[in-house]
Amino acid sequence: MSLIRKEAILKFILHMFFGGLLIFSRQVFGGELQIFQEFGKVVDQCQAKSSGKMVWIFKQWHPSPSVNTKKNNEIIPQEKNQTAIFKQLDQWVSKSQVSEVIAEGCSGELDEKSNIQFNGWSIKDLNSAVKETNFPEIVTSVALKLEAKYGKKLLTKCGDDEALIKENSLAFSDARGAIGFLTRLQQFDPNSDSGKSYLKSVVSLYKLPADATLVQAQTRLKQELKSSISRLQAALDKRNRKVLESIKPSQAKSIVIIFGGLHAKGIKDLVEQEGFSCKIFEPVGYQDEENGLLKKLNEVAQSL
Repeated sequence: MSLIRKEAILKFILHMFFGGLLIFSRQVFGGELQIFQEFGKVVDQCQAKSSGKMVWIFKQWHPSPSVNTKKNNEIIPQEKNQTAIFKQLDQWVSKSQVSEVIAEGCSGELDEKSNIQFNGWSIKDLNSAVKETNFPEIVTSVALKLEAKYGKKLLTKCGDDEALIKENSLAFSDARGAIGFLTRLQQFDPNSDSGKSYLKSVVSLYKLPADATLVQAQTRLKQELKSSISRLQAALDKRNRKVLESIKPSQAKSIVIIFGGLHAKGIKDLVEQEGFSCKIFEPVGYQDEENGLLKKLNEVAQSL
């Protein structure tokens, strides 16, 4: 066998070997769509096997929209999972495998005329930054970044409700406040200066009688905690239904939902009830903060 032929065979073997490794490093789901393991993994799926519509639920961990990442050069803990989501979707959209994305935190369609901002960034700002090498790492709404990069090639919609978002945040805040006061009333002697100060604060904040006792204050805080959790769950359920309303009329075969992980199971259940196929994608760097907090709140409420 000639030396040239041996080299050709060796090159073919190496090509097949490394090509096989590349294929092995990916998971293939929902037809041609591929999950790259360096970006995340599928952690759950709907039981329904609809051939008409596949809904991809991307769990995200994001900073508060008011955090300005445009002016702040500090490391943002959420950067890793936000970057992974963008890079995975960038692969699909660039190949025209996904044509519709539904985002959290706003309502209506996103386009070049939208004035909405997340983390200090507008679509106009992102249009100017799209060719920069660090564009995938910019921490802002992933949907906003995709709209800036792909424009009319991609339909980006907001499947949320601002009023429900505010109610959601307020209920979380109220529940944390109630637990905080309960903890402090248990920590301090009610006859100590600190104990009296916290009791006075509870009386004032929750509009109790001026002569309310420690027991009365604790009872009121327990009621507030349970009420806050109920309001929180109601707001979450309503927001999840808003997402479903955005999905149902769509003609796209593959739709991507980018929402906080706290919504993932609720959206999955609703999508499944409609008979659509779905998969839940969890990006690398994702942290389940809100689910963990809600679980603790429920545990405390049930123990009261």
